[in-house]
Amino acid sequence: MMAQLQEQFAPADASAKKLQRPWSAHSVNSHMSLQSQESQWSSQMEEGMAQQMVDSFVDSPMASNPVVKPIAFSDVLEEAAASEKEARTEASGYFGLAPGREVALKAGIGRVSPSNESAYACALQERLHKVQAEVETQGANALELRRKLDGARAEAHTNQEELAKLRAKWTDEQPQREALLRQTGEAERRLAEQERCCAEALSAHAAAELARPGGGSLSSSSAPAAAHAGPGKERQGSSSEKSSSQQPLGQQRQRLASLETLRLKLAEGLQELRDALRQEGSVIGQLGARSEALKKESRALQTGAEAARGNEARIRRKLEALDATASAAHPRQHALERQAA
Repeated sequence: MMAQLQEQFAPADASAKKLQRPWSAHSVNSHMSLQSQESQWSSQMEEGMAQQMVDSFVDSPMASNPVVKPIAFSDVLEEAAASEKEARTEASGYFGLAPGREVALKAGIGRVSPSNESAYACALQERLHKVQAEVETQGANALELRRKLDGARAEAHTNQEELAKLRAKWTDEQPQREALLRQTGEAERRLAEQERCCAEALSAHAAAELARPGGGSLSSSSAPAAAHAGPGKERQGSSSEKSSSQQPLGQQRQRLASLETLRLKLAEGLQELRDALRQEGSVIGQLGARSEALKKESRALQTGAEAARGNEARIRRKLEALDATASAAHPRQHALERQAA
């Protein structure tokens, strides 16, 4: 059994010995020199690929994108480092397996790996998706801002209509207010005239009351006989004069009290009118201030909407440039994939 196995594996042992024969001291030195050349070529290839990727990214329109620019250079450098590691692994694999693969490595040094191109295209696709997501977010924000602007415009329009109605009502009620003010002024003048008449009547009555005892004594001193002759008639005349003077005094006092009550009522009505006028003026001022604030807010919202539209247009242009770059990279990627296949 062992003899049969040795006979079966004899050709393999012979081929292995043939492969082991060239590895003498000279072959070891040549292998070390090949390894040093391989490291130099791999470093040159890595630097060239990294520089080519960075230059292609800088020359592309995506480098000017403010959304992609802060993160794209780091991604490109990461991709370059990954491609360097892959190229180093691949080169070490080529040189570590067999000497016959040195030709394949030398033939492939000047080419760019298709996997690196596909990784670059994938990075472009990721950046494009991120920018599209940001554009969608900004579009939603712009729509929300537009809805707020429409609501503010509707509220401003409603407030303007209410203010116009209030001004029209104020204008329509202006003659009534003027007529009421005229009536109030006339009532105050009549009341002042009546108060003046009452004061004059009271002063005249007081003067008559004060002058009456002096007149009675003068008549008694001038005609004592007549006074002694008819004392009953004199008493009747004095009582009738007192009653006749007391009746106009009571009437005048009642009239004065009624006039005072009317004056108080008119003063209260005038004060109420003044308060209502003051309240209406304050309401009009508040509505005017609110209308001005809504106008300022609507102008600010219009400015924000215009800025959002401008930003949206800029992002749309950048997206179109990125789409053009991605569409231009697709044929190159397919060609590289076909070459790799």
